[in-house]
Amino acid sequence: MGMELVLFDLDDTLIRTDDLERFRGSARVGQQPPEYATELTREYLSVFGRHFYTLAHLNELKAQNPGMRLGVFTRSPRQYALALLGLAYPGFDWDIVVAYGDVARTKPYGDGITHAMRTFGISDSFRVTMVGDNKVDLQAAYHAGCWIVLDRASWPRPWVSENYRALERVPDAVISSPAELARFLADPLEFLPELESAGWAPAPRACGHYRDAKANYFNPLTPDVRRPVPIHFMGRFFTQESPARASWHQLNEEVIRLKESLVFPAHWIDSIRAFLESLVVVQFGGGVVVTVVPAKPGRQPRLESLLQQLAQSQVWSPDMEFIPDLMSYRIGVRSHSGEHLNKEERFQNVRDCLQVNGAQRIAQKQVVVIDDVVTTGASLIYAKIYLESAGASEVTCLSMAKAINGQ
Repeated sequence: MGMELVLFDLDDTLIRTDDLERFRGSARVGQQPPEYATELTREYLSVFGRHFYTLAHLNELKAQNPGMRLGVFTRSPRQYALALLGLAYPGFDWDIVVAYGDVARTKPYGDGITHAMRTFGISDSFRVTMVGDNKVDLQAAYHAGCWIVLDRASWPRPWVSENYRALERVPDAVISSPAELARFLADPLEFLPELESAGWAPAPRACGHYRDAKANYFNPLTPDVRRPVPIHFMGRFFTQESPARASWHQLNEEVIRLKESLVFPAHWIDSIRAFLESLVVVQFGGGVVVTVVPAKPGRQPRLESLLQQLAQSQVWSPDMEFIPDLMSYRIGVRSHSGEHLNKEERFQNVRDCLQVNGAQRIAQKQVVVIDDVVTTGASLIYAKIYLESAGASEVTCLSMAKAINGQ
């Protein structure tokens, strides 16, 4: 895809700096006393093995991507950043360093990224990648509209809540080594969720390992039940809080274009089929029912049509059943988006209006239920609850896309 600019976060992305906190922060902005650089140098050199990315790694990235610029975008003060970069990468010519104070708003805003793009005359954020280790790096990238690679090489074991909060924002790639970054820059599609990869590919990609992605959702109406409901998703849909990223995100365009459609692209069907074939119960045989979150009364039966298209896409095992009318909504159900329901109202709406039809059809069978875009998880969570209450042995939840607000 030809990246033109890669920006690295500095602290705990390029080098390990968790012990250097006292040298950065708002108190260190501006000119520092003469002993500052001496003390910072002494402290830096007192720890062996600080590099996550060595000078050789950076030179190799340059060699593999001729013309691509490498820079740094950090919330740390400029004097701190330049001193550390000089110590860690002597002689390396960074194309740009954007530090605290260089832009009006630092991370989690993406102003530093757009500043770097303007500096080099880059107008297409599709050609820019941010590499960072935490949530604010993801927020900045999505705000600026560029790719984000989450590097977890510095993460502790076990992970802490900050690490999980970063993963919840669903970066384009999660890596642990410079070699993986090189692979991403060569082919971002390798790292994307299944449906995104399939939609961007210029030609059908060879069948291989299914790119599974899932997130945990909780029911706010049952706070005493802290068991999360895992929901698999095959792509991301960026909401209006991330307009710069949504503007070029392939799946965003598809979801909007297909909002009222009853016919779906072949790669949507292929992606669902790949998901089904990745399930253990399908691989080893067993009764499986595939269904969808039903259309609300008066609305187009979009997902029901999707299910029919899926059922007709190949000759399936006799153990695989496709039942579009397994669930329905009662009259009086409200529109989540049309009526701007908040999270709790959405859950109450689904809880009170969703129902299972013909429980005998799923007795002791595994069920896969499909939705289009998962936002709060209300529809899939109550589908799982009600289908299991009706006799399903297990319910797997699948969404075509997970809503990402970038915040």
